[in-house]
Amino acid sequence: MDEATARGLAIALVVLLALLFLGSFVWYMRTKPPKGCERVRKDETDCIGCKNAGCRLYRPKENPPEEGKKE
Repeated sequence: MDEATARGLAIALVVLLALLFLGSFVWYMRTKPPKGCERVRKDETDCIGCKNAGCRLYRPKENPPEEGKKE
């Protein structure tokens, strides 16, 4: 394999990877959110009362330790 062919294959591979990235990004942006997450915003303060455990922002409320309770 001569140098020109190797260079051409390298360029073709980079172009192919760039097209794959762009195509998957466009596909991701067009995907609709799952049911129950349509109105979820990036602000975590909107998620305080949410009970959707499948959401990536979900954090279960921690139960505060009760005073006077002995273990």
